[in-house]
Amino acid sequence: MLKMYGYGPYTFFRDRPEWSDIQPIKQDESPRGIVRIAYSDEFIDVHDYVRAVIAIDERSERVLALTAEALQMNAANYTIWAYRRNVLLTLKSPLAKEHTFARMLLLDHPKNYQLWYHLQWLMMEAAKADGENDPKTVYSRPDSKLFKTLKKELDLIREILNDDSKNYHAWQYRRWLVDFFGVPVKDELRFTELMFLDDTLNNSAWNHRFYTVIEEGLNDSVFDREMNYAVTQLKAMPHNESACNYLLGLVSPLPNAVSKQDVNVAHARLISVRNAVEDLIDNDKDGAGESPPILSLLVDLYYLSLQNRLLKPSPSTEDEDVLKEIADSAMQICDRLSVELDRIRANYWKYRKSQIKDASGKIIPLN
Repeated sequence: MLKMYGYGPYTFFRDRPEWSDIQPIKQDESPRGIVRIAYSDEFIDVHDYVRAVIAIDERSERVLALTAEALQMNAANYTIWAYRRNVLLTLKSPLAKEHTFARMLLLDHPKNYQLWYHLQWLMMEAAKADGENDPKTVYSRPDSKLFKTLKKELDLIREILNDDSKNYHAWQYRRWLVDFFGVPVKDELRFTELMFLDDTLNNSAWNHRFYTVIEEGLNDSVFDREMNYAVTQLKAMPHNESACNYLLGLVSPLPNAVSKQDVNVAHARLISVRNAVEDLIDNDKDGAGESPPILSLLVDLYYLSLQNRLLKPSPSTEDEDVLKEIADSAMQICDRLSVELDRIRANYWKYRKSQIKDASGKIIPLN
């Protein structure tokens, strides 16, 4: 077991008989340096020996022990991680043991990018060790070593997120695992729901869910399921801005290079969400009707409705009177937000009102 730096007396490498054959290399410090970093004697010692073994490209068990001590002092040293990976490959070292070492450091440094990348590298190596099997088939082989390794990795991410539910690196790593190994959509949807039980405002979990359903394929049944799910969350907590942003993402404007059918589907979905949000407000005037995030969402939906009418050809079949009513309602909400509910962003709501007024003025009657 590797000795942890900071626990018990440190033995300098220069005093270790097994390292007597190595001449340490000092760090090249410029004589004109304005401020020198006050490294500890232990830090200087171990890194002098790291530079020495890198210079001669030594790849041995003692180098693994040396780099382990160096990384315990500074887990963010990319050069040492990269060199350590070369040593691991040369020695064909057990990667399970290396994962234990990385996990030990990760629990102390959960926002260290180099550590998260090292875990990713270990999983890629585990996939290579699985033979010629496609990594995305691992869920069809639940008895395989790779499947068990993956499940442990997903459990580790959950452990990290239990301490910090918005750890960016943990979410990014989970996203990579999902894509690389083809983790089933139902598993990831369930995972986000478990995260929402702890905090339904967790924008990181909402973001993960959004990418999951996009990968699933946003057909009509998936869209309806996700719209209803987000609306249900808003019924329980009307001030949930993350759920509002999620709904808006489901109907965001499509890129220009899409078919007329796609545009028509997108507009129909926009109307569905718009109607659902209007019903939510009508049925809960003291909750949803007083919620800046929900009212802000409705303004965005109204504005998109006006914008869609200006497309050529337009997917909108709503007549001029309906669109005028939509514009008037949107401007009234902007007034209410600027004066009453969201005064800190009063100027922003005045600007949004001017946008809506401008779009409304460009509406022409249907032929």
